[in-house]
Amino acid sequence: LPDCARGELAVESCHPRYIRYKPGTNCVVQYELVLRGEHAHRIPTLAHARIYSDRHAEVLWASRSLHRLIELAHGLPGLPAARAALLPELRGLLEIYPVDRKMPGLLGAASVNTVERLVLAALPEDGDGRALDGIELVRYKPGRKAVLRYGLRGGRREAVYGRVHADGRGAALLDAGRALVGAAVPTPAPLAYIPDPGLLLIGEAPGRRLADLSDGEYERWLPTVAEALAALHTARIENLPPSAKRNKEGAVLSAARTLATVRPEVGRVALRLGTTLAARLAESPAARAPVHGDFYDDQVLVSDSEVSLLDFDAAGQGNPLLDVGNFLAHLTAERGERFRGVFLGAYAEVRPEAAEDVALFEAAALLRI
Repeated sequence: LPDCARGELAVESCHPRYIRYKPGTNCVVQYELVLRGEHAHRIPTLAHARIYSDRHAEVLWASRSLHRLIELAHGLPGLPAARAALLPELRGLLEIYPVDRKMPGLLGAASVNTVERLVLAALPEDGDGRALDGIELVRYKPGRKAVLRYGLRGGRREAVYGRVHADGRGAALLDAGRALVGAAVPTPAPLAYIPDPGLLLIGEAPGRRLADLSDGEYERWLPTVAEALAALHTARIENLPPSAKRNKEGAVLSAARTLATVRPEVGRVALRLGTTLAARLAESPAARAPVHGDFYDDQVLVSDSEVSLLDFDAAGQGNPLLDVGNFLAHLTAERGERFRGVFLGAYAEVRPEAAEDVALFEAAALLRI
């Protein structure tokens, strides 16, 4: 970065926190970056590098759209002034939050001036006299999506959440979210969609993440969570996409190929397992029901006696066992076999057939994890 080359900044630390790898094509690595400026001022931020197998990074670096995005970022507070750089030795392109070539709307969604003007105008029912009270980045996967929390004061809401998606699905997700709420699915209501910068606004739900609970609390909540998921799967919701792709044949084969690439010593077993699971999934009965698409304990809030299901970005009409298998796979990977029967037993009270067929979908999810 020019700022570092001129001695204006120093890199104090750089730690990878997320990686997405496509063998033979590209690799995206996100970093927690701490820069040090004048008077030992520390500047924590996020950055990501997209590394290619060919010279594609140089082509991207020469694009006018990327440099226009970098110019727009110059007006944002914080350092460095240049928020992108070419990494020729790695055949890579570095981008520093909130610059993201695949999500140009993220720049506006992270800008105080833009957010205060657009978000408050999109929520007229909150009344006059409101103001923005801070922006917090909650979750960010480079090139895919970002979730931000907007603190508010002077109105009836303390905060709303904003989502930006690389594929521009915000308007469709607004419709899907309203359909879920209309079917009494316990999920925060979508509030509005702002086309530019492609920002979906969602209400805030109270509670703590299920994943953060102690083992005792976790076990007590599992039957209620299982019942909420079963209620989603038996709801009548018409205008969801045709199917959810998570854990289907292509995803399982991709996971097996990646594992075989990074761990060659288990490559033969991984490929055989992936091929077998993909074939079995292709033969499994087609089922059409509302599904979450990426359900596990990070997507559930618990509060008093209620649960809220979060993040329906991958929702669609599909096989409910996609959700059950994914939840069980994460459960056993993180907490062992101890609670598996508690969740599956409560779910099977509503949908008994799940207990017989879930093993295939659980195995597919375990391979991906």
